[in-house]
This record gives sequence, structure tokens and C-alpha cells, in this order.
Amino acid sequence: MSSKRYQIVCLLVGFASFATGLNADQVAVSWVGIAGNWSDASDWKPAVVPNNSGGTSYAVTVNGIGMFPTNPSVNVDINPTIDSLLIGGASGTVTVSGALTAGTVTGAHIGSEGGAPSQLIVSGTLNAGTVSFSGNGSSVSLDGTANIGTLTFGPCGGCTNWEISGLANVGTCCGGGIGVMDGTLNVSNSFGFGGGSLGVGGTITVGTGNLASLNSTATFVNAGSAGIGGFVSLGAPSLSFGSAFAVGSNATYDEVISGSSSFGTLTVSNTPSDPVSLDGTLVITLADSFIPAVGQTFTIITSSSPLCCGPGALPVPIVGAFSNIEGQTFNNGTEMWDVDYSRTGYVRLIAAPAPLATPEPSMFGLGGLGITSIVLLRRRQLRKAAGVP
Repeated sequence: MSSKRYQIVCLLVGFASFATGLNADQVAVSWVGIAGNWSDASDWKPAVVPNNSGGTSYAVTVNGIGMFPTNPSVNVDINPTIDSLLIGGASGTVTVSGALTAGTVTGAHIGSEGGAPSQLIVSGTLNAGTVSFSGNGSSVSLDGTANIGTLTFGPCGGCTNWEISGLANVGTCCGGGIGVMDGTLNVSNSFGFGGGSLGVGGTITVGTGNLASLNSTATFVNAGSAGIGGFVSLGAPSLSFGSAFAVGSNATYDEVISGSSSFGTLTVSNTPSDPVSLDGTLVITLADSFIPAVGQTFTIITSSSPLCCGPGALPVPIVGAFSNIEGQTFNNGTEMWDVDYSRTGYVRLIAAPAPLATPEPSMFGLGGLGITSIVLLRRRQLRKAAGVP
């Protein structure tokens, strides 16, 4: 494990541990203001600024009250640490412009209660063990930096809207909902998406120590385990339906292989009418000095239909092919990857011998040809002088 990945895993594990190790003297605090700053004690009940210290910890709620609640809004303008934050149920907006550290952050919206949906907006920094949002219209915008142990969005059937335009380092992700991913999402463990649509104009990395920085473009780096049950489109910064998983012409799928049983796997499950659609660039990255033997096979994408379609149903079809392949030859040019597209179930890589290049003529060979030509020319001249045809 690289030192960079080790640091982020330790960070995320630390937040998860923090979430379970709550202080005994916990105070429940509710936001009673309309719109204001976290640092203003008069907007809280009881009138304190929630920030764990001196053996006291805080469980914080921001929620509209009453039959027709207003949408209370709080700006986290300082750098507090708390045990938990609950946003909404009826309504509530929390904007993090400072740095908030919390064991759990939960958002929910029950439409029958009226009011505006619950919202979390991060323009600063959020550090949390768990972030979980669900409910029709509730939303999360991660525009700054987030370090989260487990990030979960509820599936559609009451979609959560979410957007990552900043940098999110996450242990496990993501659930479902309606998502737009223009920033960078680094997932150290596993990535799963289902019950909604995700448009990816930025970068997702899964299970790799080579964490992407902000502003990488339309790339999925897979060294771990990823599963898709909704609609994910690489190279589509807006929402997209119609392909269970699509790699656009401007997008890159980077497959990382570091051992015979250590490589990125993507499982796509949907109906046969929603194919896996391939274009763009396949990058094949060999890591940890691993060189596969000729004949080794790596199944990198697997598709299947849900059980709802009955016995004998066809898997999700795979259409198209990668238009460009980087890293196709390896082992000093002696081996290469054959890409095998099974239209009804998988994409796999097979290590094969590279075709032998046509040898260049040697200097000795060129010299021999030159001498032979001179001898033949001289012989022809002598025969001509002697009148011999």
C-alpha cells in the first residue's frame, strides 16, 4: 500500500472510530434561528455554540418545525467538532464554509411534512465517519474537500440529488440517487451505484493508491471492486439514461492490474434494453512490477440481468469497443493484450505473445549486397569489352 493511500485510509478509519466513540456527557442542541452563523449562540437551543470540548459533546439538529416549516439555514463559519448532525426531516440547510468534523451527518426529507428539502453544501472542508442522505429532493453538494468513511445516497423512488465538483476521499461509496460528478471521487474500498443516474465528467478512482487530484477529466480508474445497477456515463457531465454503463468518446477507463487475482472488476446489472456502451480510451496499467504470463486472462467487465426478467434472460448486452488502447504492449514489447468482447456478458484481457517485428537489415548484410553488386557490374563491363553478349 502506498504511503498516500495509507494516510487516507488511516484518516477515514479515524473518523469511523470517532463516530462510535461518543463522549458520555452528550448535549442535544437544536437550531432555532432562521438564517445565521454556527458561531452565534443565540440561534441555538440551549444557547451554546456546539463544539466538543472539556468532556462535553454535541448532537446537533437543524430542522424546520410546524405544519408549514420555514427552511432554517446555518453557515458553519468556524471549525467545530461534534458527535452528530441531523439535517431536516421537514427542512434545513447547512453550509460548511469552515471545517466541520462529525461522527455522523444525516439528511432526510419527508415530502408530506412540507417545507424545503434538506440540504448539505460543503464549500470548505467536511470530515465525517458517515454521511447518509435520503428522501425526495434532499441534496448534497460537495464543492470543497470531503474526507468521509462511508458515503451513502438513497436510491430513486424518492431520489436524493447530489453533486461532487470538489475533491472527495471516501472509504465506501455511494448508493443511488441522481448524481453529477464533475470533480474527483477517490474510493479506497468499494464503489457501488444503483437506483438512479450518475453523469461523470470528472474522475472516479476505486481501490488504488494513485489518488487522483482535482481537475482530472472523465476517467474511471479501477483497481478494486465496482458495481453498477443504475445508469453511469463517463464523459457525460449531465444526467444520462439509456446505457447501464457508458464510456464516451472523450472518456477513459483505466484498468489497474497488480497480480493474478488483484485487478479492477466492474459488474453491471440492468435490463437487456440498457447496454454497456464502449468507446473512448482503455488504459491498461500494470502495477507493483507485475508481468502476466502468456495466456493469463483477466475479466474486467461483467454484465448481467436482474432476476426480475425471468429464467433464460439475456445479460446486459455489450455494444461498441474501445477506440483507443494505451499500454497494449508490455514486457519490453514481447507481450501484448488481446481484448475479448463477449457481446452477451463480459470484456476480458488475454496476455498473448506480441507479433515479431520485421528485422532491419544488418550492416554486414548491406555490405555483402554492395560487394556483390560491384562484382556483377565489373563482370558485365569485362564481357562487353570482349564482345561477349
